[in-house]
Amino acid sequence: MKTNPRPENCGGISHRGNKPVNMGHNFTSCSICRQKMQIIQKAISKLSTVLVDLVIWLEEDEVAEGLVEAEAVVVITEAVAFAVQVTQTTIDYQKTCRRGEVFRTKTEPEDNEAGQATEPECLIAACLAAGEDGQIVLAGDPMQLGPVLRSSLAKKFGFELSYLERLIQLPLYNRNETKFADHGCYDPLLVTKLIENYRSHESILKLSSKLFYHNELEVKADKALISKFTKWTQLPQTGFPVIFHGIRGEDLQEGNSPSWFNPVETVQIIRYLQALQSDPDVTLSPNDIGIITPYRKQVEKIRLLIERLGMDMVKVGSVEEFQGQERQVILISTVRSNEGMIGFDQRHTLGFLSNPTRFNVAITRAQSLLIVVGNPYVLHHDQYWQNLLEYCVENGGYTGCQLPTADSLSANPDH
Repeated sequence: MKTNPRPENCGGISHRGNKPVNMGHNFTSCSICRQKMQIIQKAISKLSTVLVDLVIWLEEDEVAEGLVEAEAVVVITEAVAFAVQVTQTTIDYQKTCRRGEVFRTKTEPEDNEAGQATEPECLIAACLAAGEDGQIVLAGDPMQLGPVLRSSLAKKFGFELSYLERLIQLPLYNRNETKFADHGCYDPLLVTKLIENYRSHESILKLSSKLFYHNELEVKADKALISKFTKWTQLPQTGFPVIFHGIRGEDLQEGNSPSWFNPVETVQIIRYLQALQSDPDVTLSPNDIGIITPYRKQVEKIRLLIERLGMDMVKVGSVEEFQGQERQVILISTVRSNEGMIGFDQRHTLGFLSNPTRFNVAITRAQSLLIVVGNPYVLHHDQYWQNLLEYCVENGGYTGCQLPTADSLSANPDH
């Protein structure tokens, strides 16, 4: 009489199929658990060494002279937070094994996009999947926003680059239209590219598809929903639910605040919002509308005006607050209008300029209607905004101030 060999276990917890069954757990006797724990413990030990080195480095005179104290505090705080996260992950793993449940890490962002997680966050989960049979699946979009960091020192050392984005830049994961023509132009064993879009109208999706996704995205969204505003009376061009409203306003600051706001753009955004909320032919709830703007002061001004006019409050926030979300209608206020500060904004990637991923996220949140309010004389200096401007002009979606001359457009070095 033959008997099946007992699968490797933790005193009764089977690891077969990565689905342990609680039969009385002995954590220390399981080779799989020990292997995973050893990896985690080594990571913690290495991190502790890095933290000690960091503190010593920060105490050196030549560093201290050029490093703001608050910046050093941010670096140490983030490093300690990471250490705590690793430790908590270890504890959670032990507790879960004792209960005989499947262990899942909690290191991913809330929207489960690996492109937004820092590399150390992803590596916590990667360590738990280590071994000959380990497999890691990173789900996310490297063409959208990466990790959000407060520390310029962390940015300097590459923490803004997610694990997903770094891997996708390696030769092994590169696009090859000849070798993998029948598999979406990527090695099917390593990369799966999702091209079916269930969110946006074709006119909203088309430019992003062209600029970031090799023109491969396919519209699969509900036609009744995405065509809801194709006949809206405020459209410059019927059938094209994208508006670029050009305004040469003025960007201002208040007191000691470093943030910018643009009163003229604020008023125009509110006018469009009033038109949407008062149109008897349009059925929208406040949750169906979103307003995106890159500056906190502009967010405050828009919210304040909405409240004073007694209008239904809609979500107003930065691009980062809208990543992973969608609205039937998205209004964008770009704010910056000082043409003399263009170079400064580009060097420091302020607002929307020189930030392709922020641009991509902003213009792809809308399902049925996208409205952009901004200064074309500033925005055309960025190649991506220039593409949007040309796209709207070509399709009849531009309105507002006179456009820059052909000479000034051709003077854009990035275009």
